[in-house]
Amino acid sequence: MVEKKTVQTYCVKNEIPELISLLKNEDSEDIYYSRYKKRFIDREKMQYDINNPLLVAILHEYEEYYISVFYDRVPLKKANKNLKLGLCKTLKTHKLTMLFLEKHIKKVFEEAGYHFLGHTTSGYYGPYIWTKTEEVKYSIELPNGKVDLPVLFMYDFLMNSWLEYVSFGEIGTGGWSKEEGLYCIYDRYKDVIEEPKFKVSYLIHEAQHNIDMKNKKYNMSASLLEYRAKLAELTNYPNMELFQNFLTRAKNDKKLSHPLAEYWVISDLSKLIFNEEYVNDIKQWESKLNDIQTNSSELLFNYNRCKKNVLTGTISYYLKALFA
Repeated sequence: MVEKKTVQTYCVKNEIPELISLLKNEDSEDIYYSRYKKRFIDREKMQYDINNPLLVAILHEYEEYYISVFYDRVPLKKANKNLKLGLCKTLKTHKLTMLFLEKHIKKVFEEAGYHFLGHTTSGYYGPYIWTKTEEVKYSIELPNGKVDLPVLFMYDFLMNSWLEYVSFGEIGTGGWSKEEGLYCIYDRYKDVIEEPKFKVSYLIHEAQHNIDMKNKKYNMSASLLEYRAKLAELTNYPNMELFQNFLTRAKNDKKLSHPLAEYWVISDLSKLIFNEEYVNDIKQWESKLNDIQTNSSELLFNYNRCKKNVLTGTISYYLKALFA
């Protein structure tokens, strides 16, 4: 039997071929293997309950991209080019920029009654396409003070980018932050609205992004934004569950903003708490919840790893893959 957390970890680390090999040998109850074989080996595309062949064809082009990147391991530059060519053919256009193509796609989906958000998440293309948005006001207590922000709950997704696709919904984007407020995928949190998974791992995490994205003093990469938001989470999380997830998923790989941020968190806390470079044994951490909370707060307040921006201080628009 293969546990859900094992599947999540392989997907977050972009290790789909390794996951499929594991499932083939150990998924004795066939909870996952047949589905993964159909999707990635047999290349069977999803069926969509929409009566619009153009929309379905566009969605299938993105699916082919996911399979090529995460299973076939086609180099990203080549995979991006293939995606552009496929979309050009589908849309019957010769313009080869993803910016133009996704503007065109956005218009096509909006005319059919959907919301569409394109571009990349953690460096990979994969749109967010949903039907309905509902705004709710929240007052959020961050480590450095209270902020009032609207949360825009999104419903009825056709596609939730690449991570949900490669994990069959076991893990995926939970939301993102933009200047006007926080966007939240309702179905991912509907059963935990009163629990830390929403109140801390979504609200505090995304609100910290919102504040940092407006901070003109520091130049923050996607990984640094993630690092700081994860520190804000740890400062407020009431038990060791979140930290254990970080420890499991951490990976020192600059291509993966979330696992890299988690690696930085573990590394910096290891130095402060144990005076060691990197402690990856959960047993050594089990009695350290208070130390984790206190030192995470200090790292956050001190803008650890952040460099002051000597130019404009503009932080680019950023989408996050919240691991719920």
